[in-house]
Amino acid sequence: MIFSRSVQKVLFIAFFGLQLWPTDIFAQQFATNSNTNASASLHSSYVAGSNNTIGSLNSSSFLGAGERNTIQSRSSYSVVMGGFANTNGSRSVMNVLGGGQENTITSGTAWSVLVGGRRNTTKGSYSTVVGGAFNEASGSYSTILGGFENSATGSNSLILGGKFNDVAGSFAFLGSGFSNAVSADYAAVLAGYGNLASGMFAVVLGGRANLASAPFALSAGFRAKAITDGTFVWADSQNADFSSTGTNQFLIRASGGVGINTNNPGTNALSVRGAAFISGNLTVSGTINGLTNFVGPAGPAGPAGPQGVAGPTGAPGAAGVQGPQGDTGLQGPQGVAGAAGAEGAVGPEGPQGPQGPAGPTGGVNPTINS
Repeated sequence: MIFSRSVQKVLFIAFFGLQLWPTDIFAQQFATNSNTNASASLHSSYVAGSNNTIGSLNSSSFLGAGERNTIQSRSSYSVVMGGFANTNGSRSVMNVLGGGQENTITSGTAWSVLVGGRRNTTKGSYSTVVGGAFNEASGSYSTILGGFENSATGSNSLILGGKFNDVAGSFAFLGSGFSNAVSADYAAVLAGYGNLASGMFAVVLGGRANLASAPFALSAGFRAKAITDGTFVWADSQNADFSSTGTNQFLIRASGGVGINTNNPGTNALSVRGAAFISGNLTVSGTINGLTNFVGPAGPAGPAGPQGVAGPTGAPGAAGVQGPQGDTGLQGPQGVAGAAGAEGAVGPEGPQGPQGPAGPTGGVNPTINS
């Protein structure tokens, strides 16, 4: 986590700066004869103490005072600052172990910080334990800030303190308390006793024996069980489970009543002081007492009334203004040729013409003898 790496950088600058001094100066002025610096551990140093050991093939490691402390082999650039019987394991490079008793940075761990306390352990690279006893940070980038027998196995997890707490989810958080657990990623238990957040993105705010086992669930109080997605369950001090029954519920068990804008709900399950607006249907099972200024829904339409008496005839309306002249119409198509007319009647007889001239005198006919 960011906190762990920041602590490491400060301690490395402070402690490794001592390496500018020659190794033999430290050995001559501060170390006792019982300290051991194995062969091929170049630029590694002691400052006082007894029965301390720097293993072989360590480069630029530092062991400052204390007794029976060990930096095992191939753990270059590591620091143990005093204390009793502390161990930086083999092949665990660039770690800082600051005092305390019987603390261990396990083999193969890098960039880890363990400061003080007793029998604490870091197993994950970039992990941190600060004080307390029997704590173990085994997830990479995990952090435990004190307490007793806490365990952070999830990567990027954080425990602030408490006792017998466990975080197995990645990016998960446990504040404090006793025997709490977070087993899902991005989940949290803030405090309390015997609480469990096992749903992804679930949260237990505090209290005792609460459960948030579904995604996005939230519980608090005593024996509140948010077991369905997106549900918030609050339970009072009654010694019985109070569980959700469907998704996206908001459930409250409060035997003393719930008050809104009042701190004295009396014997009511719900007491509201002030205006309330309900959009939708309201179903009441029981008696409504003392209800005032209640606006109900609109009733159904009444039957049609009888037809009214005809009113007097109105005065004639004024003449309308003459409209503008219309446009000339388009010429129509040529008509069809008419049928042949009937034969006309015989005209009247004309006048008698003038007498013609006399014809020529005819010849004498021959006599015919019988």
